[in-house]
Amino acid sequence: MEFKISDEKKEKIKILVIPAGCMLVFYLFFKYIFPLIWPLAAAAALAILLYPVVRFLHKKFRINKMIGTIFILLLLTVLLGIVSAIIVEKIITQLVLFVDNFSYYQDSANHIVEDVCQYVEQMFGMEDGCVLDFINVEINKFITQMKNKVMQFLIGTSIPAVRSVIDVMIAAAFVIVVFFLIMKDMEKIKRSVKNSTFGIELTFFYRRSMVVFKAYIKAQFIIMIIVAALSVLGLTFAGNKYAWLIGVSVGVLDALPLFGAGVILVPITLLALINGNLIRAAIVFTTFIACYFAREFLEPKLMGDKMGVNPVMTLVGIYVGYKLFGFLGMFAGALTVIFLMDVVKMVKGR
Repeated sequence: MEFKISDEKKEKIKILVIPAGCMLVFYLFFKYIFPLIWPLAAAAALAILLYPVVRFLHKKFRINKMIGTIFILLLLTVLLGIVSAIIVEKIITQLVLFVDNFSYYQDSANHIVEDVCQYVEQMFGMEDGCVLDFINVEINKFITQMKNKVMQFLIGTSIPAVRSVIDVMIAAAFVIVVFFLIMKDMEKIKRSVKNSTFGIELTFFYRRSMVVFKAYIKAQFIIMIIVAALSVLGLTFAGNKYAWLIGVSVGVLDALPLFGAGVILVPITLLALINGNLIRAAIVFTTFIACYFAREFLEPKLMGDKMGVNPVMTLVGIYVGYKLFGFLGMFAGALTVIFLMDVVKMVKGR
């Protein structure tokens, strides 16, 4: 008897098998290939981002593409340098202030610990000072262990660190050379990709990834600036001496997957509550709420429907990517989920 698979079952098998094969390809790529070719990928990404500007200058003002490329790189370097210098100057000033006042903060922390220990001793009828003595002994043990581990780490990583610096310098030189070569022959590369065997698929994924990438970077950059500004403003209003240092850190962490403004602002709120400063705690917590709702409101507005992926699926991809490949795997996981959803839609003929 002839066994025949219905068209509906064939469709289901395709929807299961093809994405599964793509998942395997993505895993092997990020596990074994990407660590070898990341300088090439970085050069290609930089070229793709800057080429539209260079092409505009070439068409509008007849500026040679190589000269235009150098001009854009220099302009970006100068602008980033100025902005970075302003931010770094503020942060260094506040770091110096923190170091100068470290003994004061240490004494304040000691007083808080002493008060908590006395409260625990009185509550349970324990001997005066026994809890504090226990904590001091454990802290000293911890500090000694950390010193030993730090020394072992420094000794064990000094030579690999030098090798890593050399590797990074070589990779940076490679990125610069490949970047200029790609910029020079960008039109030829586009034609070659378009006329290749998988030209249609590569063109689709390229356009899709560019739409998602540009939308994501634009949205995260704008939200990061707004969250950092809100944090600096709120912390300054709360009388925090390190508003710039903490505010910029909040903005950066909030832009990273699985992190958020609460990683820094909530502990500061709790610390203010412990110190009995209810007004400062209320201001910092209000700042956290403002940062949270700023992201919740702005992200869908800026991203729109360009991602085309359920947020839960994206979060799953981020977590799996992190467990497999570490920090950078979070981005690879999110990108894999987006591509897999597109593959499913292509298989379905949408």
